[in-house]
Amino acid sequence: MPQIIPIKDLKNTSEISDMCHKTEEPIYVTKNGYGDMVIMSMEIYESTMTTDDDDRIDAIINGSADTEEMCDANEETTKIIETHMWPLTITKVPRSKEAFLVCFVDKIMALAETLKIIK
Repeated sequence: MPQIIPIKDLKNTSEISDMCHKTEEPIYVTKNGYGDMVIMSMEIYESTMTTDDDDRIDAIINGSADTEEMCDANEETTKIIETHMWPLTITKVPRSKEAFLVCFVDKIMALAETLKIIK
């Protein structure tokens, strides 16, 4: 049976930690009688993460993810996303006005962040 606790009980951090490790399921936290958040031990969290999730996260980080599959992008949007890092990606040159514009703005924003013009 799931454990449900009020948010005020989160003050007892060591008790909450013990509860998370004793139960092998998430603990539901309520605020004003309504569900607000879920807490669980790292072991339970890691066991719920599938290798598919890990592979998807790695693909996003490494840039090898299939854009169309991950975000329902059309072919033009996919090309824009794939070419926005040019000239760092020498083989993927922007071919449309939109792709060039996104690439250009990306470089301007990167420069502004580097020079701390914007935060």
